[in-house]
Amino acid sequence: MTKVCKYGTINLDFVDRLLGYSLFVKKEYKAKPIVLVFGTYAIGNEISSDFEETSFSFMKQIPCKYWAEKCYIPDQNTIMEATKTVPLPPLVAIAHFFFSKKLSLLASEYRDDPTLQTLYAIAKEQTVAKVAAEQSTSEVLLERLRAYADDGALHTQTCKDKYTKRNEFVQSMPPPPELSDLAKSMMNESSSSIDILREEHSVPKTDVES
Repeated sequence: MTKVCKYGTINLDFVDRLLGYSLFVKKEYKAKPIVLVFGTYAIGNEISSDFEETSFSFMKQIPCKYWAEKCYIPDQNTIMEATKTVPLPPLVAIAHFFFSKKLSLLASEYRDDPTLQTLYAIAKEQTVAKVAAEQSTSEVLLERLRAYADDGALHTQTCKDKYTKRNEFVQSMPPPPELSDLAKSMMNESSSSIDILREEHSVPKTDVES
């Protein structure tokens, strides 16, 4: 089980939540998980003071006897020596990716590392998809807002025409009837023809044509 702590320091509150996640996994799969935590910020002293050595030089572990097989925590200090290796060990590259929080691969001193290149490619793909979805939603909402504004303006004008009399001796004209489907179709065709004429009129003539 891998957990990324991205909202603050790895402290006792985070470990309490982590314990809950691990117990859920243990109950669901009838086995204690091996936990790997990537913290994007500092690690609290109350946690780092309990660090124990592991067989991996680039990460430590914390006591977890009753809720996990192992709980590994790499941090900026534990991976420092390993970052001198070329290429970076995959787990070190992942840890560096979260710790550095660089927005671009070009901003990283390890831009030639294959693992980091893969991570940034995945991040770019996910970001592009998310941005496209948000832009599509924004366009739909904007069109809906414009439609509401048009309806509001029409309603205001209708109320104004209904309750305002230019001359007390003149009766207001009745509202126009609804257009039939045929009439609406003819209006659309007429509008398209006008647009075409406008486009033709706007095209500058060449010396030969003049």
